[in-house]
Amino acid sequence: MTSGPSAHDDREAIERTITLYSHLVDFGRYDEWGDLFTEDAEAATVGGVQVWGDGSPLPTPRGRQAIVDFVRGNVEPMREKGVHLMHVPGKPVIELDGDGARAWWTYMVVATTADSINVAATGRYHTELVRGGDGHWRFRVRTCVETGGPLPEGALREPPSH
Repeated sequence: MTSGPSAHDDREAIERTITLYSHLVDFGRYDEWGDLFTEDAEAATVGGVQVWGDGSPLPTPRGRQAIVDFVRGNVEPMREKGVHLMHVPGKPVIELDGDGARAWWTYMVVATTADSINVAATGRYHTELVRGGDGHWRFRVRTCVETGGPLPEGALREPPSH
């Protein structure tokens, strides 16, 4: 008799999805990065005091390809100018619920050029993930809130304390 994945296995798989999210976008592997999202995912970003400025929400791409196109369109111009990004995810808090989960984590983005290394952005991710038929965990909702930005209405609030 075989059993399904344990909660520990699910947490490790979700942490892997979160880690791949950072690595794949940093290396410009956008199509593989896009596979970390469900086909009908949405990815909101709210600017804070850093990159996006005034706390206004950016357009929310809906659907895997729209998310990939949005991120590629924002990251590739920087790469073409010699700016290399490194996303550094913090340890996530994960709540499991069967084939669904919620995860929150802090992040920092380091921007490196031939002449400098700077912290480009910091913030938190508020996410909902689902386990696909292939067993892989994917983002269904990913809300990125830069430090100082307001949490959009309806976004997952902060994680529980215990």
